[in-house]
This record gives sequence, structure tokens and C-alpha cells, in this order.
Amino acid sequence: MKISGIEPFGTVVATYMQRKRMATVYKIALVSSSKLFLDGLRKIMEFEADMEVTTEVSEPEALIGIARDGAPDFIFVDNREREFDIDGLVASGGLKSKVILFTQSGGTEPDTGNILHVNFETTTSELINIIKNGGSKKPPARNTSPKDLEFRKITKTEFRIIQLVAAGESNRDIARKLGSSEKTVKAHITSIFEKLGLDNRYQLIVYGKRNMMDGDAEA
Repeated sequence: MKISGIEPFGTVVATYMQRKRMATVYKIALVSSSKLFLDGLRKIMEFEADMEVTTEVSEPEALIGIARDGAPDFIFVDNREREFDIDGLVASGGLKSKVILFTQSGGTEPDTGNILHVNFETTTSELINIIKNGGSKKPPARNTSPKDLEFRKITKTEFRIIQLVAAGESNRDIARKLGSSEKTVKAHITSIFEKLGLDNRYQLIVYGKRNMMDGDAEA
């Protein structure tokens, strides 16, 4: 049974869980002395179905503990004020996480080992791509095989979600309008990313504004 154009919850969640098992979920720790900065970063990451913020800290002494105890895939460090001891982190040994280091001059410093530099000119899309590309700053490769292109069919529910995302609605607002849950909406967005070959919510907003504000979707 379908309610308000939403696919059965069990089907959506089962598909979502299957993709979660198949796809990589990147665990990310956020480090900054600015609560506002942490809040903004977290909101960016929350839009991505395959990213999970595991830790947020603002105390310099907590940095080494995160790398040692939590071992996330990425540690994003806001080090504009040079208050976090990155050299000490590297010297402590056993650093398995990749560190994305945000500094005033991050674009001019070379990346070394597990340290990746970004700065004010780095866009949200570029940051997301760095994480999803395993730490590489090269644009991710697209799968454009005939089989992949044939699979890209947008359902009516997904079409409506793209319209709402393009209009600036949050997952919570979309869930309320469609009579669904945020978890189901996030599962749909994961499916949309895969079908359209998109990497993040910003790209989906641009795509939706350009292509899907009007028209019909596949049933």
C-alpha cells in the first residue's frame, strides 16, 4: 500500500540498508574552538547520506585522544589560530585518520602523508568530494556505463523530493510534507544521488533547479 505517493516504508528502508552495507560510510570528527564553525560543518555533513559525524570537540588537548581512541576516517581541524598541535598529533604515531587541516594559508601548503590542506577558497562541494574520494582532491570518476545509465529512473516520489530539495526544504520539512519520516527521506536522497551520479546536496539543488522544477517523473 502506498500513502501520499510514498513507497512502502519497508521497501525503502530495506533498499537503504542494502546500500549502506555496500557503500562506504565515512566517519568524521570535527575539531574547532568555534561552536558556530562546528555547527555549520555538522549541518553540511548531515546532508550527506554516506557521512557520519562521530565526534565534535573544541579543546586542543582532546585532539590526540580522538585520533587514538575514535580513529575516524577523517578529522577536520579548524586551525586558523594555530591552537591545535598538528605536529604533535603526527609525532604521536599510529595516526590512521586523514586530517583535513583548515588554515589561513591552507591552499599554499603541500599535502603530506595524512595531512590535507584546505582554506577559505575551498567550496563545500570540493570538501565533500575530498572525503568521498578517500582524501584525493581529484574530481571523482563518474560511472557512465550503459547499464548504469539505464538504471537511472527517477520515481514520482524521488521527483517530488528533488523539487523540495531544490526549493531549499530540509529533510524534516520534506518528511512532514510527504507524510513520511526523515529516515525514509534520507534513503530516497541516497537513491537519487546514485541514479543521477551526484555527490552532495548542493549538486542536487543545482540539478533540481535546472531540470526538475516542472515536468513528470517515471512511475
